[in-house]
Amino acid sequence: MKGRSGFVRWAAENCKGRRLRPGLAENIVYSMRHLIFHIPLILLLSGAAAAAQPYERFRVSDAESERLTSETYRHCMDTSGGVTANMRDCSYAESQRLDLLLNATYRAALGRLPTMARRLELRQLQRRWLATRYRVCEREAREEGGGTLGLLMLDGCALSEDARRIIWLERFGRRR
Repeated sequence: MKGRSGFVRWAAENCKGRRLRPGLAENIVYSMRHLIFHIPLILLLSGAAAAAQPYERFRVSDAESERLTSETYRHCMDTSGGVTANMRDCSYAESQRLDLLLNATYRAALGRLPTMARRLELRQLQRRWLATRYRVCEREAREEGGGTLGLLMLDGCALSEDARRIIWLERFGRRR
């Protein structure tokens, strides 16, 4: 039994003759070590979940959101002639621009954070947001019955959601 940990050695010696699956003691030790190793991460993530709630309640004014809307987008929408395809092209170009700004703002927020724990917290929050960011928009578009108005609502909502997240990231790390 050379090379086995104390618990594994104890279990192997004291459980002889009992019906234990082969390797059960090793599995128990592995599970305990795995759990102990991940307890700090579990605590961090549970804290991250609690910290995610302020974003759910985070609102921005129209003026704050307008600050992030480009002149190019406004001009594109004004000259679209009300044609859905043209308006969606405008929204697509603006979403690409906002996505670049979102990534830059996220990197800047990470750089502002003093500890690795806070950076991990933000990374988890951002991943969770990325996975769910347009669900509200999709629901609102469905409630409109779909169609071209639903598509335009989806695009506008997605742009607003991206702007809201950028503003939240600008403030993250400064509010605690």
